[in-house]
Amino acid sequence: MELRKLNFQKLDISMLVSEERKKKSLTFKDIGLGIGTSPSYIFRIEKGKKIPQMIL
Repeated sequence: MELRKLNFQKLDISMLVSEERKKKSLTFKDIGLGIGTSPSYIFRIEKGKKIPQMIL
């Protein structure tokens, strides 16, 4: 059950990042520079290979 929940989280986050990036005509590089990470990390998030960590 927990693994299934994790897969939905990955899908939701990756879809959200992808849709917003395209809607605003931004590149992976644009987002990476804006948040201080690499374009390849943004790419991996969009493809569901990474889940970004949030610091509270």
